[in-house]
Amino acid sequence: MPTEHNSEVMRELLTSCALELFADYGVVLEPAKAPVSPSEMVAVVGFTSDEMRGTLAISAQLDFFSRTNVISSEPTEEQIRDWAGELGNQLMGRVKNRLLAYNLVLAMGTPMVIIGMSMHLGQRRTGIVNRLAWTSSQGDIEAWLEASHEAGLWLERSAAAEDAIQAEGDLLFF
Repeated sequence: MPTEHNSEVMRELLTSCALELFADYGVVLEPAKAPVSPSEMVAVVGFTSDEMRGTLAISAQLDFFSRTNVISSEPTEEQIRDWAGELGNQLMGRVKNRLLAYNLVLAMGTPMVIIGMSMHLGQRRTGIVNRLAWTSSQGDIEAWLEASHEAGLWLERSAAAEDAIQAEGDLLFF
């Protein structure tokens, strides 16, 4: 079925993008063997295309975002919020970039960061639903990617499209 196939493709992309993104900042993520602690901060980024629409979210304790923060060695709450939003934006950007190999072009929204006490996020019951959790020496983190897509969408790699993809971190001049 297309939804199960597309969900697995998105799970693989989300996993590889998250592992690579955090490794770029010196954070080694390991799959969580138990439920992770409730979150205090969530960064959410919406996305859309003609064929698919949804949201990506990352959530963790404030300490995780503080410890991984590259803005300042002693970040303020505003800098921690900005960093959480930036990580959500970079993660969604990597997923967006990888989806080009499947001939799927997404538009992204601006990240929104929510701070609260012991947040537990609900989960969709239909469509693409991926909820992943990792542990690290800096703390636990979760990522969600939930989406709906057009009935005929089947995500399949295209070698021609894959050749045109830029590597994450490349500087492009226009």
